[in-house]
Amino acid sequence: MTLVALVMTGCAPTERPPVVEAPSAAPPAQSADNATNKTASLRDEGKHVVARTPMEAYKRAAAEHILEANRERMMLAQPQALLRAVIVVKIKVQSGGQTTAEILRAPDRTLAAHAIETIKRASPLPAPPQSVAAELARHGFTETWLYNSDGRFHLRTLAPPQLTE
Repeated sequence: MTLVALVMTGCAPTERPPVVEAPSAAPPAQSADNATNKTASLRDEGKHVVARTPMEAYKRAAAEHILEANRERMMLAQPQALLRAVIVVKIKVQSGGQTTAEILRAPDRTLAAHAIETIKRASPLPAPPQSVAAELARHGFTETWLYNSDGRFHLRTLAPPQLTE
């Protein structure tokens, strides 16, 4: 009986102390580029957003530029829980902001064409900072269009969290 009690005690769940994450001590990225500085000062849902890398800062600046040029179809609220479509596009950017775009994922051809059209309407994008210009011209970056059932979209880079229900 004592042996059974010891075995049962050994199998009982033990209470673990809560995990506390240390705050990130990473310094914010700094750049003299206007688009990068504009992006680093964005506010999303009342929280200060700081780009960690020049590429992240440029991607945010490009997303802002695309949304500004397509404001009439932009989603103003949080993306719904079940989206109509998620379109993934690879965008290559030359030093002057000229773009080429390639659809990587598109379950809806009409919305894929719309995503490409939003890039065309926003072209040229802001000129990339020298630190990422070669990479953007050669490899580009990916951006994701989140479409609600009403056809309005948001870009994943700037979108607030999706609704859960």
